[in-house]
Amino acid sequence: MLDKDIQYALRKVCYELMQTMKSSFVIYVPDNAARESAIMDFLWDDENRDILFMKNWLLNHCGLPKNSIEEIYIQCEHYWESDGYFIDEFKDF
Repeated sequence: MLDKDIQYALRKVCYELMQTMKSSFVIYVPDNAARESAIMDFLWDDENRDILFMKNWLLNHCGLPKNSIEEIYIQCEHYWESDGYFIDEFKDF
């Protein structure tokens, strides 16, 4: 996700999905057992929560979002870790 070309391609797909789903934002959450990734469970049938619920859950349980996708990732010597989430409103699209 730190490669700008890959990031742009992913954002284009997410933008299209956002418009199809009639949302005003997209939430990027690392999927590596971080606390933030718990919102993935809200998508399934037994929960079936909407994106506003997920945004509010993140704010209440994980604090404020990062300012960019890059800020989620922390590069360590031989691996990366994640910290946080990012809400994309596509103001630059």
